[in-house]
Amino acid sequence: MKTQANYLGLVLVLAAAMSSVVMAYSGGDGSTASPYQISCAVDWQELMARSGDWGKQFIVTADIDLAGVVVTTVGTNSTTFGGILDGGGHTIYRAVISQSGRDYAGLFGRIAAAGQVKNLGVAGGSVTGANYCGGLAGENRGTITGCYATVPVTCSYYSGGLVGENRGTITGCYATGDITSSGRCIG
Repeated sequence: MKTQANYLGLVLVLAAAMSSVVMAYSGGDGSTASPYQISCAVDWQELMARSGDWGKQFIVTADIDLAGVVVTTVGTNSTTFGGILDGGGHTIYRAVISQSGRDYAGLFGRIAAAGQVKNLGVAGGSVTGANYCGGLAGENRGTITGCYATVPVTCSYYSGGLVGENRGTITGCYATGDITSSGRCIG
């Protein structure tokens, strides 16, 4: 009887410990061998909120609809995105990025020199900011490959359909969204 009670106590302790474990994203550990998996709006919200992960590896495993989600940029003026995100050919839909009065607006605010974004589309939303605004990124210093953006962008200076300012490498990408700008450096 004592052995059964000990066993039951151990099971309860393990169950309590497991229930307090918080899974990051839909899987993965952020490494090259096991990138964090982004498969839904909740995962994207987690990415937006966890700037400590912005130097890790990610893979998008499904199209994601961000309608109704308050979207903030991944990569800011103070903490840039220096990780690798492989969109897997998927699209982020209906992301409304509204940063009136703030710089570096886009799905990604600032991509660092080590940062890479590839095989990702942005469609059906909009981007509004002060300076350095783009459908995919406000500023790129890294590498963007095989991406597209078809969203309207409203910005004062350094505004573009894909990227507001590029100091990195962009290959095999396109943008078709309208740009509204009151300043210079429009692309």
